[in-house]
Amino acid sequence: MGKLVNRVRFEKAVLDYDILPSGVARVYSVVLPWTELTLALALIMGLALRLVACVIAALLISFVIAIVINLRRSRILECHCYGVLSATTIGWGTVVRDVVLLALAIILFALAPNIISPMNWFSNLKQDVLLFFSVNTVLPLGLLVAFGFLTLRLIEEGVNLGHRVSQPRSSSHGSPHAGH
Repeated sequence: MGKLVNRVRFEKAVLDYDILPSGVARVYSVVLPWTELTLALALIMGLALRLVACVIAALLISFVIAIVINLRRSRILECHCYGVLSATTIGWGTVVRDVVLLALAIILFALAPNIISPMNWFSNLKQDVLLFFSVNTVLPLGLLVAFGFLTLRLIEEGVNLGHRVSQPRSSSHGSPHAGH
């Protein structure tokens, strides 16, 4: 949802990564938030979980590649991982976070039933929706999501901090990167 709030700013963020040609990046910036929203709804409703896991894995791999390329270029960019509402910059912790999420997508693919048939979706949809929106489900699910989000952020920040601490300090006068 954060990427849909300010589409123009998110488009600029995608262009700033300087990975895709500008025309493709503009289309990507429009399609990505809607794709992510659709995937989230499919996950919540338990629809086509194996297919969803594959698409999520592909997206996460593309994110890791884009982030690593920019880290190797020594570029400091805003992540925009949570849309324009987030002001964190990319770092190796971002890569680790996305790899953890990729591992979860692979686990989901391995454990999820193969529910590709729309008939299977609709036959269980009413029962699943009623179960999802019950008080006994919403609160624990919300707490689980919050815990997962905070855990991933702590992992990300821990890796970023560890990376910064392990980097040798150099003065701007003798730095081989001075002037870049």
